[in-house]
Amino acid sequence: MSDGRPGGRSQWRRNGNKWAIGIAMAIGVGTSCYYLYKSLHTTSTTTNDNTNEKPLKDKSRCVVVTKSVVESQDTIPWMDLLQKEKELVLIVVPSCKDGFKLNLDPRIAYKVIYCDTTLGVWSCVKSLRKDELFVNVEEFPESEQSIPEDIPRYVSSITQWKTKDDILTSFPI
Repeated sequence: MSDGRPGGRSQWRRNGNKWAIGIAMAIGVGTSCYYLYKSLHTTSTTTNDNTNEKPLKDKSRCVVVTKSVVESQDTIPWMDLLQKEKELVLIVVPSCKDGFKLNLDPRIAYKVIYCDTTLGVWSCVKSLRKDELFVNVEEFPESEQSIPEDIPRYVSSITQWKTKDDILTSFPI
C-alpha cells in the first residue's frame, strides 16, 4: 500500500534503518572510548602501584601510645604529624590517658583515640585496618604483653618499638 508518492513506505524504512544504524554506531563508539579511557587510567595507576612503596604521606599509620611515646612528646611534634599526615591515628592505652595531652584542633581531634581497656586498643587497631602499626607491647600490663594472633590480618606491617630511639627512627623530625 503506497501513498502515491515516489518511494513511499519503502523509502521510510530505508531512512529508519539508517537512523538505527547511526545510533548503534554512536553507542558503540562511545562505549569504546569509555573502555579505552578506563584502561589507560587503570594502567597508569597500576604502574604507580608496582613500586610496592606508597609515598610516606599516603601510608596509613597507627601508633599505639604507650609510656615511651608519652615521654617523646617533647621530641616528636605529634600535633604537626597529625595535621600533615592524613592517615595517621594515635590510639592511647588506658595507662597513658592522663599523660598524653595534646592541644588538638577540633578538626583533627578524631585522630586521637583514648581507650579504656587493652582489648579496646586492639579492637581499634582491627577496625582501622591501617597499613602500618607502631607499638611497644612491653609497656602494656604484664599479662597482656603480646600482640594478639589475629592482628596481622588487619595491618600490613607491625613495627615493635623497644626504645625512644626506635620512635625517632620511625618518625624522623
